[in-house]
Amino acid sequence: MKHFKRIAACIDFSDFSGMALIQALHLAQAEQGKISAIYVAEPDEVGDFEGNQLIATDIAEENLRDNLRHFVSHYGGTPDLVECKVLIGKPSNAIARYVQEHPTDLVVLGSRGNDSMARHTGHFATKCVRHCPVPVLLSRRQSQKRFRKIVACIDFSAASQEVVRTAAQIAQDEDAELHVIHAATPPWLKPSHVMYTLEPIESKDFQKDYSDMLQNRLEALVSDVMGKNQHKFAIHILEHVSPDRAIINYLNDNQADLAVVGRLGHLKQIVSQCFIGTTAEKLIWHSPCAVLTVPCNPGNESS
Repeated sequence: MKHFKRIAACIDFSDFSGMALIQALHLAQAEQGKISAIYVAEPDEVGDFEGNQLIATDIAEENLRDNLRHFVSHYGGTPDLVECKVLIGKPSNAIARYVQEHPTDLVVLGSRGNDSMARHTGHFATKCVRHCPVPVLLSRRQSQKRFRKIVACIDFSAASQEVVRTAAQIAQDEDAELHVIHAATPPWLKPSHVMYTLEPIESKDFQKDYSDMLQNRLEALVSDVMGKNQHKFAIHILEHVSPDRAIINYLNDNQADLAVVGRLGHLKQIVSQCFIGTTAEKLIWHSPCAVLTVPCNPGNESS
């Protein structure tokens, strides 16, 4: 991917982070990019290491760096492609600070890490998605090196155009199928719009006009972004009482490899709005495939 040349891969020595590293290696090799493999050690981890082994902190860090090099080598990383870094601090904060201080186009990490009891995305991965100012790719254990089927999830927010643009670029680079979908709960599926006879209040003509309006709006957005890009794509409107469930079902039914979704920025004052209760966060937790989150500037948010 031409715009993802400087990649930060978060490593915690789990199988999930190993699979994420393989994904990062594929992306970097395709475009002659570079990877920073980063392990974040908690302060007490280095302290315990130093106390138990009676060695200096800098030597403890070097030992951790050696372990990181071995891990990277095990998954196919070479010194000319991957630089190994050990940071000290709270993992999510350390990664966000690193991205802010170093040119980074993409953060790649496993969805669960060493939290072996977790059923879904781990807390560290969720925090990274919330706070990193650049796109974040959550890799699933079953993720393939190549993305063969990509689904861009559109909600007509400020991030929608960037979601389509990013998904289209990846689809073109990977020679993958591109699906653009919008999931919505139309009025006639809401309880307040259903009569006691269980029939919708809205007429069939209204329902058709409403569905056509969404279809036309989505087609216009995609056409505007794609421009002269000749890559083929499919467009679908999903009508469901639960939009997030409709998207997850679509990803499952179509055996998608990557879902691309938008998210708000990482500013502290809007953290409470970033993901809590949104369809995006539910996808982060429950998507059956890898998820790429694309940040947008909340100041430009539109209806």
